[in-house]
Amino acid sequence: MPKVSGSRGYRLDWEREPWAIGWLTSYAEDQSKGYCKVCKSAMRAHAGDLQKHSATSTHNNNMSALPTGQQTLPFKPKMSEMQKDKDLRLAVFIAMHSAIQSSDHLCEILKVVGEGSVLENGKLHRTKCGNLIKYVIAPSLLEELITDLGNRCYSVIVDESTDVSVVKYLCVCIKYFSEKEASVVTRYLGLIALENGTANVLYGSLKNFLDAIGITVTNCIGLGTDGASALCGKNHSLYTLLKEDCPDLILIKCICHSLNNASSSASEALPSSVEFLCKEVYNWFSNSSNRKIEYQKLFNLINTGEDSREFRKFVQLSTTRWLARYNAVKVILEQWLELKTYFNLIVQKERCYTLRIVNEMLHDDTNYLYFVFLKPILAEVNNINLLFQGDNIDTGRAHDDLVSLLKLLGSKVLKPTFVNGNTRELIEAFDNDLAFLPVDRVDFGAEYYRELRSCNVTAEQKRNLELRACSYLKKLCSEIAKRVTHHLDVISKLKFLSPAVCLSQTRPALN
Repeated sequence: MPKVSGSRGYRLDWEREPWAIGWLTSYAEDQSKGYCKVCKSAMRAHAGDLQKHSATSTHNNNMSALPTGQQTLPFKPKMSEMQKDKDLRLAVFIAMHSAIQSSDHLCEILKVVGEGSVLENGKLHRTKCGNLIKYVIAPSLLEELITDLGNRCYSVIVDESTDVSVVKYLCVCIKYFSEKEASVVTRYLGLIALENGTANVLYGSLKNFLDAIGITVTNCIGLGTDGASALCGKNHSLYTLLKEDCPDLILIKCICHSLNNASSSASEALPSSVEFLCKEVYNWFSNSSNRKIEYQKLFNLINTGEDSREFRKFVQLSTTRWLARYNAVKVILEQWLELKTYFNLIVQKERCYTLRIVNEMLHDDTNYLYFVFLKPILAEVNNINLLFQGDNIDTGRAHDDLVSLLKLLGSKVLKPTFVNGNTRELIEAFDNDLAFLPVDRVDFGAEYYRELRSCNVTAEQKRNLELRACSYLKKLCSEIAKRVTHHLDVISKLKFLSPAVCLSQTRPALN
């Protein structure tokens, strides 16, 4: 047969032949040639030529010179226990007191100031710090909590997230007797992602979460909520669904929320001018530094001498800030003269309808009397609110103070017969129209009557003002009684655990 003319192509299967393993590959510049990686030479892509090359002494010498041992990998020293302990302590500190991002700069500072110590080689930055908190510290603390809880009874405190977020969360805290600390403790348990805020989803998510971490659902004896219907409604809520699993479950609504909601609801009985003034006075100064400076100069000018007062910023009304309403009323009332002077001066320069309305309201003594009347009432409500916000409150004192608030408010609008009875009769009297005093006998407070003598109001204005104020007091009493009746029943029983009662020589018998 005649020889095949033309160049032959390189065949990849040659590289798997015994004589070609380890050195043969295609030539990058000419695919019709082979290339020896050891000798660094190209040759024709003929099997015979390639085999002849593999048998040459030069090729064999080059192959023998290749290293046959395993390549040594760079050794990464094992982290010492001291270094691990240091990183964990720093991560816990950052989790408690700072943002995780600050670990980047904190680690660099520690390297400088800790030269010559274990801090010099620290490598704790935001990624590592976050992972230590999430995957090491959090599981360890949760495991420790579950072990400490054991099979004892407990209460859960739940609250939904209120921020406008892509994911809705349910925050869960647990309250139980810690054998380790020999006291009742409240601990953060976790965040649960929710599909929506319905009662069924809340119940299913909470139950699955407790089962997953090894807490027995039937050992739950108490549920604390903020008063949302999906959490504690009497017909269909997280509380009613949990009560099917835990028949002895006790519901405790947040008294701070209840008092704030009662105060907000009762304010609807007052004229809208009160809330309008609180909002617009704050809005007028909130977005303008020039207005703040001008007003503060006027304030300092008026308050010179021995009776001078310190300037205080105005407070924004908010439904989620419990003390906002009282503080807003208090600051405006304290600076009534300064505000009236300031708005009277600028009303001629600023062409603003809202400004003119605010100025007219400030010059109306009726509005001033509303603020004078409201301040002591809201102060009493806020004092009880602050009491229940405490960490270690005396249950007996808290119960007595809550009852005292109801009696104080009731004494202003109720006939003495109903006020002097027991707490149950007092609460029932708020739903009895015959139990209320006529308007001319209602107590609106000593400050109101003192300021009334110096204010320029007509008899008709005084009559309308006192009618609205009386309606406010009635509604406030009714709203508080409606919201705290259940709390009083529970707290009155807890009162027997108060040190003052337990250590008393005349302590009551427990039936």
